[in-house]
Amino acid sequence: MSQYKKYSDLPLTDIEKQRNEQRQQELRMEEEQRQKLHEQEQQEQQEQQRWATPRQENNQQMTNQPPQEYKEPLQDMSTPVETVKPYNDIQNKEDFLNYLKNYRIVIVDVWADWCGPCRNVAPKFEELAKKYSNNPYMIFLKDNIDNPGTYHREFCESIPTFFIYTNGNKDGRQFSGAEFTEFSALVDKFNNHILSN
Repeated sequence: MSQYKKYSDLPLTDIEKQRNEQRQQELRMEEEQRQKLHEQEQQEQQEQQRWATPRQENNQQMTNQPPQEYKEPLQDMSTPVETVKPYNDIQNKEDFLNYLKNYRIVIVDVWADWCGPCRNVAPKFEELAKKYSNNPYMIFLKDNIDNPGTYHREFCESIPTFFIYTNGNKDGRQFSGAEFTEFSALVDKFNNHILSN
């Protein structure tokens, strides 16, 4: 007669031991994943509570305010706010000639949508326009060479090209895109000269 009374009393084979170890390891990994998910859920809930608390306080403050302050409609945040450009776009030749009549210094960037160097230098031109936006005697313009009403198409051999016009003179000083440093230095000189007089 065998010393084992039940099947469960039999010693485990090597394969059964390996399977048990694998199963225990799988169970440990599942438990670790559950804990990680639980921790992530708790962190998300804490984040939501953290963000919800100021909203509740703001809502509480708003309900305590008198109704007169609700007269102005709140801005819809789903529609983008259009930022004001520090330059104007030239629509046609007459438009450009009006700018020449009304400003002592007219600065123009001649460009095109398809022009890679134009896109590269555009932020520099915009920064320059922002820098001098408080000068009432100076205006920055952009002239798209593909615009049928462009003024500068016949004057440009390549783009980007920059022009500086002074005192209504139709013959502007011309700079290529590679000469942006010299161009911006001259704009700086004109700005200082006008403001000092």
